[in-house]
Amino acid sequence: MSRPLREIDDIEQPLFRYARTRGWLCEKVISLSRKGWPDRFFLRNAVIVLWELKAPGEKPTAQQILRHEELRKKGATVVWFDNLEKAKEYFK
Repeated sequence: MSRPLREIDDIEQPLFRYARTRGWLCEKVISLSRKGWPDRFFLRNAVIVLWELKAPGEKPTAQQILRHEELRKKGATVVWFDNLEKAKEYFK
C-alpha cells in the first residue's frame, strides 16, 4: 500500500517538475553542521535561488528566518512559499 502524500509533497514535486521544464536544476540542500538552511536550491544561467518550501499555511521557523536573513546579507537570494501557484509565479 502506498503512503499518503504529505501536504508539502503537493507543492514540492509539481514545483520541481514545473521548474525543470523551464531549465532549472533543482537539488536538495543538506547541512550537517548548521540548522535552518533552506530546503532546496534552484540553478539556471549562473543564478542560484535558495528555497524554503512549507505546507499550506505554515511559515518558516524562527531559526530558519534568522538563517535566511544571514544568507541574504551575504548576497544570496532566499525565498519561501507555502502555495504552489505563487511559487510557480517566481519562475515566470
